[in-house]
Amino acid sequence: MNNIGRKELKYVITVSEFMRLKRKIGAYLRADKHMKNGFYLVRSLYFDTFNNVDLFDSIIGSSEKSKIRLRVYPPDTAFINLELKEKNGSDGFKTSVDITREEADSLLKSRYSFLLKKQSPAAIRIYTRLASEGYFPKSIVEYKRSAFYLPVSDTRITFDYDVGVSPIPSLFFNKKILTTAVSEKDIGVLEIKYNDFLLGALKDVLKNIDNLNEANSKYLQSRLLFN
Repeated sequence: MNNIGRKELKYVITVSEFMRLKRKIGAYLRADKHMKNGFYLVRSLYFDTFNNVDLFDSIIGSSEKSKIRLRVYPPDTAFINLELKEKNGSDGFKTSVDITREEADSLLKSRYSFLLKKQSPAAIRIYTRLASEGYFPKSIVEYKRSAFYLPVSDTRITFDYDVGVSPIPSLFFNKKILTTAVSEKDIGVLEIKYNDFLLGALKDVLKNIDNLNEANSKYLQSRLLFN
């Protein structure tokens, strides 16, 4: 799946600030059906090259950058998604492929050829990036996410918090993994994604945090913590 020209905005805010915004956001957006007790877990395994190309693009704040990751939603790790995320300014592009556990195990060993057998443009695009630049697994990021959705302009608002990281890729499919916190417990990241326009009423809700818009990379945090 590709989200062409999708806008992405990120704000680092406190949990208490999000709880204040949540009441207003909930008046316009539906809560994600997968949430239990107000959140669900997300776990990602990030890949990078030997020379850490994606990491350094994040460090220098390049306007054009990308990330490749596996994603699951514990405790259920049966649904596995392989994603290539590319960003140009505030425009986000995502290419994704559903893969099996066996295929994911191949990726953990830096074996990508199974993607060619899928014969899909998305799989071939990700394979080309992985194979041509020699990507291999680097770090795990796990966090809690509150998510809300509005069909208008495919608007999605998420708040990610309690972020923990691990430098041991082989633990990715463990039921539970020991992680190290990357920020204070009361800090999280509010992210707004939409296609063509943001509903005026939501602009009003978010206007008080417009001056806080900043780049925030969980992958960057996960790598810098152990380097």
